Formats: sequence, structure tokens, C-alpha cells
Amino acid sequence: MKDKILFWIDANLIYLGLAKFLQDRYDCELFAIAETTSKTKKFLYQQQIVKFNKIWYFFDQILKTNKKPGISYLISFEEKYQVNLLLLAYNERIFYEYNEYYKFTTDEVLLILEQECRLFESILDEVKPDFLVMAAPNFHYNYLLSKICKARGIKTLILGPSRLGGRSMISEELDKMDDTKITNPNTMKTLEELQKFLKEFDVYIENEEFKKKYVSSKWLKFRAALQFILSNNDNIKINFTYYGRTKLKIIWRALIWLLRERYRKFFINKYLSQEIDEKTPFIYFPLQIDIESTLLIGTPFYTNQLELI
Repeated sequence: MKDKILFWIDANLIYLGLAKFLQDRYDCELFAIAETTSKTKKFLYQQQIVKFNKIWYFFDQILKTNKKPGISYLISFEEKYQVNLLLLAYNERIFYEYNEYYKFTTDEVLLILEQECRLFESILDEVKPDFLVMAAPNFHYNYLLSKICKARGIKTLILGPSRLGGRSMISEELDKMDDTKITNPNTMKTLEELQKFLKEFDVYIENEEFKKKYVSSKWLKFRAALQFILSNNDNIKINFTYYGRTKLKIIWRALIWLLRERYRKFFINKYLSQEIDEKTPFIYFPLQIDIESTLLIGTPFYTNQLELI
């Protein structure tokens, strides 16, 4: 019997490439849930690169409705899979205080959760996959799917960063290595060898090279801005992560963020110490960037960094 592999495909399409790789080398059945915007959805619908048995377009299944949420279903779902749906919702950047474009009502949040839960259960019941292949879950919905699969005994393969340049890792949970046994102790490296290895694969250097090539390019920024202005903004109607994101609001927020960034840089350069007093003991606590999954879904009880410090 062929293995059934369910892919979670997002906007960068890396997992379409991985599906193509497996299709060419492994006799299996491929299925996909696509978390894409309208433009990418059109491409996936027309592409002949990978022959999926079936694709579900995630945002097409989550509808805006005036129905009342099925509370009894959500309670039974939580008990069945041992997940706290409200905790997930509270730590979702789209529903949480960080959303500057749209404020969801409680019923809207519960209805979205209910539709997601029913969708994932129906897909897993239909496909009965052996594997789920996905990126590191950074929204509540793909994290929820990974938890359901784990509860059902479906092997989850998450491709995530390894904190080494040019290297990734595959594990069942983000940032957690699966249990492994060292079969050959002779492969252990000395401290000097490890330090040399870290220098060869320095993720900081990799990030700096990426920023120089892409992030600092004025031409790429101009082209992206032009595409945004001329694009058809139909996602605002069918994709709940785009609710309230009119072009005027986005441009206005971008200007505010630019001014805020320049003011903070001015404040830091003028008032903060630029030198470290190495003679005085101190504790270094690096602040994580807000609106990141490591501070929300990853650590739901420690989102307030100042309070934590």
C-alpha cells in the first residue's frame, strides 16, 4: 500500500518543490492543504508540476457567517485532542492586540475555530495520511493541525531553521530535536571542531548577505510597492487574515512604522549607553521581536517580556 503524504503549502511554495522531489523519487499519494492568497491559488490550480490527488484551499473553507458557534462541538473537540482552543486564539497575532486593521468579535473567533476544526477532521478522515509535511507552524491553524495529527498518531515532519547557516532540521516539533541515539561515539566532535563548524555555517553572515541582496534593494522595494498598488485586493473579502487591510490603511501604517523606527533609532543613539562596563556584573536579556510565534504560540504565558524580566 502506498504511503499517503499530506503537505501544508504556504505562499513561498517551498513545499510544492518538496512534493515534486518526492513525486519523482517515491511511489506515494500526495495531498495538500494550500494556505495561499488568490493569486497563488490560481497558480496552484493550473500547475502541472505536482499531481496531487486532491488540494483543499484553506481560506475558501473558512467563511464569514452570522451563525452562532457550536460551543458543544468545540468543547468535545478540546477534550478529544487535549488542546486549549481559547489559549491558541488569544495568542494568535491575527486575533490578538497586534492586529491594527480589524477587531474580531468573540463569536467570529469561535466560528473560525469551529470551521477549522471541522475542516481538519474531515480532511484527515478522508485521506488518512501517514505523514504531514509542513513548515514551522506560525499561526494557530497550522499549529492546530499538527496537534491533531500528533493525537491521531500521524507522523509530522516539520522543516525548521537549525540556527546554522544553510542548514535546516526536520523534527516533529519546532526547535525540539526528536529522540535520537548516538550509534557511533567516534562521530562526537571536540570543542574546537564545533567552534570551527559554527564559523563555517554562521547564520548571522547568511542573514546579512540576504539583507544586502534583497532587503536593501530599492528597485525590489519599488517593484513590490507598484505591484501592491496595482493589485486586485480581493483577499480582504475571503481571507480572514486580510480583514480590514485596505490599501489606504496599509500605506498609512507603513508610514507610521517608518517614522517610529527612525525615532527609536534616534532615541537609542542619543540616550542609551554604547559601551559595556565589563567590570560590573550584569545579566543580558535579549528582547524578542514582537508578533513572532516564539512569543505567542510558542510561549503563551510569557508574551509580556518586560513583566517577565
